[in-house]
Amino acid sequence: MIWIIIYIYIFVPLPLLNFNIKYVMKKRYFLFILVLICIHSLAHAQVGVNTTDPQAALDVRATNPTSPSNSDGLLIPRISAFPSTDPTASQNGMIVYLTTTVGTNSPGFYYWDNSQSDWLGLGTGSANNAWSLNGNAGTDSDNNFIGTTDSEVLVLGTNNTPKLRISTKGQLEPLNTGRSVFLGRFAGQNDDLTDNDNIFIGLNKFNK
Repeated sequence: MIWIIIYIYIFVPLPLLNFNIKYVMKKRYFLFILVLICIHSLAHAQVGVNTTDPQAALDVRATNPTSPSNSDGLLIPRISAFPSTDPTASQNGMIVYLTTTVGTNSPGFYYWDNSQSDWLGLGTGSANNAWSLNGNAGTDSDNNFIGTTDSEVLVLGTNNTPKLRISTKGQLEPLNTGRSVFLGRFAGQNDDLTDNDNIFIGLNKFNK
């Protein structure tokens, strides 16, 4: 539609539009303004799915947010193997879903990291080096560790309560109400955790 308007504005002679020159000029001013509006709209185009008021370059919304259907979602391209030719910097950040195990890569979401020239699983990139609940592969014992990189101590806990502290000097400090130390399976199991300052080392020590 916009190209038809531009064509009429530029190429159609004035006499063919109307014999009234003033009317024609007003019409051309109107067409000119309309063209500018159309160009402005195209330059700021946003795409909305299930919405007429998109709030981003691409705004996809569920048909019913409180009761979505089983097809309300976004399907990322699914592949059973990574491309034989690596993507380039132009595709940096491109996302795919791997449907089968390929080498050491399990099914899941992957993105192309051009700086590493590799497909990385979401959540495993350099900005998010997470320790997995099922263990990690490819670690380097000389460089990788669980702990802090500043002067803060490391605290471990169970049941949402701190139980062991590792100081910046490497001291192991048990954190319990009795100020006691238990080393070994079931060691100190029967300690009442009052102010005892007990030390039990070995299997089942003070467990009977």
